[in-house]
Amino acid sequence: MASDHSVSTTKGSAPSWLLKGLLGLGLLVDGLLVLLLLGVVETVLKGMETSVGLYAVFAWAMALAISILAPLYGFRKWRSGQRGAALAGVWLPILGLLAGAVFAI
Repeated sequence: MASDHSVSTTKGSAPSWLLKGLLGLGLLVDGLLVLLLLGVVETVLKGMETSVGLYAVFAWAMALAISILAPLYGFRKWRSGQRGAALAGVWLPILGLLAGAVFAI
């Protein structure tokens, strides 16, 4: 008889410990992303004198909001049992940052 701490019973789904690990890693990286965004706020606000600087401030504010709100969405979905949506919510800001870095190069 298998215990509840083994793999999940649905065929083709990942073990719960793996999902929890991915969620925890995503939350850690999201926290680091928020710290990075807060660290560059002075540089972003210095460029506000130009019209392009206003777009930079808007983009920075949206990135900060998404980096904070997406993990909260992920927690809510995790508690309701929607594991895939929870992982997507947690990893969305990280993947967005990587995509932005690739296209900026």
